[in-house]
Amino acid sequence: MTDRPQRIGIDADRVRRLLLSLDGVRYSCAIADMCHKRALRKLRTFEEHPEVGPAEAEVIEVVADVWSIIDAAHRIRMLLRQFPVVKRQEPAFVTFIKATATVEDLRHYIQHINAEVGKLSPSQPPLWGAISWASDKAPLRYATVMAASSRLRHSATGLVLDTQLLCFTQSFVLSARDINLDLDDLVSRIRVLDGVMQRWSEAIEFEGGGRYQYRPASAPMLTFQYRTGNPEPLEAPGTTGSI
Repeated sequence: MTDRPQRIGIDADRVRRLLLSLDGVRYSCAIADMCHKRALRKLRTFEEHPEVGPAEAEVIEVVADVWSIIDAAHRIRMLLRQFPVVKRQEPAFVTFIKATATVEDLRHYIQHINAEVGKLSPSQPPLWGAISWASDKAPLRYATVMAASSRLRHSATGLVLDTQLLCFTQSFVLSARDINLDLDDLVSRIRVLDGVMQRWSEAIEFEGGGRYQYRPASAPMLTFQYRTGNPEPLEAPGTTGSI
């Protein structure tokens, strides 16, 4: 893939696979980006009353978003490995997959969370992990929220301070078991890949005319209206067909 892709002809038999793969990647990228922004916005509000601590319902929202980022990144990696038309050793794909290998460790961990119950010690993060983030209200301050009961004792690495530069080496981290993942770095890489995919897809032409829209203005929606005495739904005007 290049920043200025050449016009690409697509075999009609491979159109559906290509469309599904592109939709899979772009939706996963968008989900990761949205969850990252939403989680950080919520975490910032936790700093307003540190003496009280956040409501658990709000912590659950953040935990859901953070693990959704992991899930989206995992799906992107799977889709890139079997992406049609593009060569398997495409540099942009290889770079992303290598740089996000930790995602697979976390994905495996959460998929087998039941097996972790008897393994986690008090010196490790809680079952659903610990989330640390750098404060935007005070320099050299960070906070860590534990996704767990206050009755349990847990630990977390937190953020590491570079004493020479006087800044944190990472600013948004998920810690689970013995794994620490830089969420800012992960989502940054996803955004770069998203841009590469968009530029590449702009060169795709389909047989019969038309080009793929990576970020369409709207999504297809089907609406049905049943008539009394008629068991068959009537497709509303304006709906689209399938490939």
